Amino acid sequence: MMAIFGSGMHSLGTNAYRFSISWARILPDGMLGSVKPRGIIFYNKLIDHLLSKGIEPFVTLHHNDLPQVLEQRDGGWLSPLLREEFAPFASICFERKRLTT
Repeated sequence: MMAIFGSGMHSLGTNAYRFSISWARILPDGMLGSVKPRGIIFYNKLIDHLLSKGIEPFVTLHHNDLPQVLEQRDGGWLSPLLREEFAPFASICFERKRLTT
């Protein structure tokens, strides 16, 4: 799928792609849970594929996506506790650690 995705964008002359990393895909239970390697691998492959096609990835860390457990436990985005949860998610996303299949 990624081959078609990146090739199609490249053939249209696209040189950049903006996407969001799903918090729930990386850290579904907030900082009390474990990191999901499959989520990291997915985004690593996506970024690598875009770069291989000369397409610059522009990554955002949130786009209306919150793990359900944080919504239920803390009340979602209105909770002042959420910034304490967001920091570990952001740190994981900016680590240079590479996971493979």
